[in-house]
Amino acid sequence: MNKKLIGITLLLCLSTVFFAYRSFNLNNQLEQSNDIIDSITWSELINLNNSLHRISNELMDYDHNLDEKELYFTLIGKESSRLNEIGMNLRKLLSSDNLIYEEYIWKISVFINDITSGRLIDEDKIYQVAVVIDKQQKDLQNMFFSYNAIGVSGVNNAENIEQIKDILNIIIDEINEVN
Repeated sequence: MNKKLIGITLLLCLSTVFFAYRSFNLNNQLEQSNDIIDSITWSELINLNNSLHRISNELMDYDHNLDEKELYFTLIGKESSRLNEIGMNLRKLLSSDNLIYEEYIWKISVFINDITSGRLIDEDKIYQVAVVIDKQQKDLQNMFFSYNAIGVSGVNNAENIEQIKDILNIIIDEINEVN
């Protein structure tokens, strides 16, 4: 009887140690997973910044009488597709209540599609939006690379995401104004 009690106690102790080890190991894996998600999110936010930079430069060069209009439209259309891809990736990476793609990035893409389809040809309006995108892209870049960059406080920090949304919202407001 004593041997059975010792055996059961030993088995319970080993089980406890095993489950504690597994729990610790799972916590480490979860932490590593969160670090990977933050890293990928950071990369996509940098891609967003770079894409906005290229879009602003392309829109500033818009000329309705451009001889190589088809090439221009192809180039800016590809950048619009890239912007959509970034938005879809961010939608997957950020929390589900974050509608950064639907409320912001998609609307910028629709604006670009209006230009490439010929629905919007007013050079002054397009330039006006390009200037706003350029300024907001620089604000976004400062947010990423300044002394108190978002990498320090956390990429998925709700306050940082709200700041990014505010920057994108200024672009959307300008787009809505010219449409």
